[in-house]
Amino acid sequence: MRKLIKSLNILKEKESNYNKEREDEDKLLVELVKKGDKKAFESLMKKYERKVFGIAYGMLHNIEDAKEVTQEAFIKVFRYIPNFHGEASFYTWLYRITVNLSIDRLRKLQRQQSSYSYDDKLKIKQEKSEELSNIVRSSQNEDPERLTLEKEKFLLLKKAMEKLPYHHRSVIILREVEELSYKEIADLLGISIGTVMSRLHHARKKLIKMLKEGNEAS
Repeated sequence: MRKLIKSLNILKEKESNYNKEREDEDKLLVELVKKGDKKAFESLMKKYERKVFGIAYGMLHNIEDAKEVTQEAFIKVFRYIPNFHGEASFYTWLYRITVNLSIDRLRKLQRQQSSYSYDDKLKIKQEKSEELSNIVRSSQNEDPERLTLEKEKFLLLKKAMEKLPYHHRSVIILREVEELSYKEIADLLGISIGTVMSRLHHARKKLIKMLKEGNEAS
């Protein structure tokens, strides 16, 4: 038991050191960007582009929309970085921008979809189906039955995530996908740690229920 506690403390210390090194590096890059160093901005983009895209895709479930939000996020960062004074860490600020842009995009898409014709909605469904096929496209050596099962699971999870309210979807993505701590999520979303835990609890409960209902229906 003592060895386990010791190992956990070592891991915790390593994670803390890594976070500090990351933040120190970010601070240096941010200061360079403020002085007009374009290469420093490119370094920040390379460092966080995939993570930003991951959050956007997790919220939007559409590759093109996620790409656009990723681009918008970095444009906004470049435009407003002179006003960034480091009250929060850079990645917390960047993630907050990404989540807010994703929520704005979701609201916009929902308003657009409410005015779509039947043909438009049918076309969207076909495009989503093609997108799923591309994500789980099989090679000749892969087992078609296993891939079909994986595709069905992915589709169930995707549908369930799309039904979650914005505030539940965001905490699930940040915790389960980005593996941020409760404190990091709280700082990012501007809420208390207790609220983060509460939202996660309800979000997981809803997801489990929807996935269970989906499996029973299939």
